[in-house]
Amino acid sequence: LDAFEPSRASAGVLVTLTGEVGEVARAAAATGLTDVPVEGGSGPVALLARVTGSLESPLVAADLELGPGSVTLRDLPPVSDLVLRAHAENGWIELREGAAAYQGASITATGRAPMSWIMPRAGSVSGGAVIHARATNLTPQVLAPFVDPSTAEQLEGSVDATLDATSASPD
Repeated sequence: LDAFEPSRASAGVLVTLTGEVGEVARAAAATGLTDVPVEGGSGPVALLARVTGSLESPLVAADLELGPGSVTLRDLPPVSDLVLRAHAENGWIELREGAAAYQGASITATGRAPMSWIMPRAGSVSGGAVIHARATNLTPQVLAPFVDPSTAEQLEGSVDATLDATSASPD
């Protein structure tokens, strides 16, 4: 990969990463980029990426697939039925499928955002981000680890929620 202007059309970096959810989460935590308290996990992870262009203006094309799997976070019940399918190309990052289950609730999501929101040097595309998410069967069990037990005992029933959001900027 050239530093400023690409001199060869075929120059680039190919990245292939495979592993287990727990291994990848621990490796990400070890970088210091995230402080998610992952204690373990299971299920496959695969990343296939090609970076061309230059270091100054990288062109990224990538696919990330995770799951089906699960993640165990410190002091919390496990997140199960975890699935993630994402694609990056032509200046966009697209969440094609995201799903998880937690304490009996199910969450699904899709969306897309300009890659420049994460990698400012990746160039810009016109348009903003869009996310569509749905949570079903949100019960007091979902809140139990985060609220006082006496408060959780007073709650009953379940809620379904849908979120459709757009943003013209990452702010």
